[in-house]
Amino acid sequence: MNTLITNKPWYRERWLWLVLAPLFFVFFVCSILITAAIKYGDDVVTDDYYKEGRLVNHHFAAETAAVDLGVEVELILNKVDSRFELQLNQPLSSDDTIKLELSHPVESDFDLFYVLKRKSLRGYYADLNSLPEGRWYVRIEGSSPESNELNWRLSSEVDFNQTSKLSLQ
Repeated sequence: MNTLITNKPWYRERWLWLVLAPLFFVFFVCSILITAAIKYGDDVVTDDYYKEGRLVNHHFAAETAAVDLGVEVELILNKVDSRFELQLNQPLSSDDTIKLELSHPVESDFDLFYVLKRKSLRGYYADLNSLPEGRWYVRIEGSSPESNELNWRLSSEVDFNQTSKLSLQ
């Protein structure tokens, strides 16, 4: 009986590649997923969550203070002049500072912070570099400069594609 046995090099064996191909594929896909996770990490959770958690009661007190003081705000996105205009229902102390924070729902890199300038007894404004579009979380805070303590805060959500006016109370 004549049997012909040919010795092929190891890399020419079909069974070797059938075993190794799925392992190479998994390694390739995992490296892509790990690279994407590192490069495009989720930034919805704040880094200082412990500090934020401790300040929750302070923020609730600021929102309650806004209700107690009867603070009502109308925020208008003036697209012609590229500015935010804020109108209060009652005048504040001339020393009070009003801050406007626009938080993007997904990317914290897009968050915008403004310190509003007084233009009248009840009116404030902030000039914009670019007009915000889409959905944003809006937070308006009033604080006194001598103590740098938060006096009141109003917050809401707005979609600037649908409206350019927001009323907060």
